Amino acid sequence: MPIAPLTQAQIATLTQVATQHGPGGGTPTAPALQGAIDYAKQWVLQNPTHTTIVLFATDGDPTRREAGPPTSRAGAVAGP
Repeated sequence: MPIAPLTQAQIATLTQVATQHGPGGGTPTAPALQGAIDYAKQWVLQNPTHTTIVLFATDGDPTRREAGPPTSRAGAVAGP
């Protein structure tokens, strides 16, 4: 989903998307989270007056080993 203000409409969309998906296995957790953080960092550079966070939802059960950062990692971007 693109970065957008967290309005009631966005909450409804997030809820709808979350209920349409379930654990399926094979999720590349670390690369997915890193991609989201990198995207947020670029966005905040173009929107420096906004507070930007990454919300990463997962079933919490890695189904394969990955090279790279740990899978339980949180990132917040407050500005450059």
